[in-house]
Amino acid sequence: MYGILYLPCLLFPLQLETKAGKALSVTDAPDPPDLKLALKREREEHQHLLADSYAAVMDLTKQLQLGERNWGREKLELLERLSQERAQWEQRLLEATAQQGKRKETL
Repeated sequence: MYGILYLPCLLFPLQLETKAGKALSVTDAPDPPDLKLALKREREEHQHLLADSYAAVMDLTKQLQLGERNWGREKLELLERLSQERAQWEQRLLEATAQQGKRKETL
């Protein structure tokens, strides 16, 4: 849904065809009110597309911010857990070393 916007009016000049099938440029248009109406509709469509694009950008920005915030929390939790496990491992290592020292003294 949020792909590249294709705006054909920016790529090709606006042309109108007469009943005979002959192409007319904007400056040769026979009825300026119709042209103004067509341009107004096209502008409204572009404004709608721009509003949709802006809404998509804002939605993705919010999702990114939430993801970064959640990752920050998860990172802190993981670092805290790692620190606790490291402390437990070091405590077990000290206890094991102390028990080996006691065994050597009894022998």
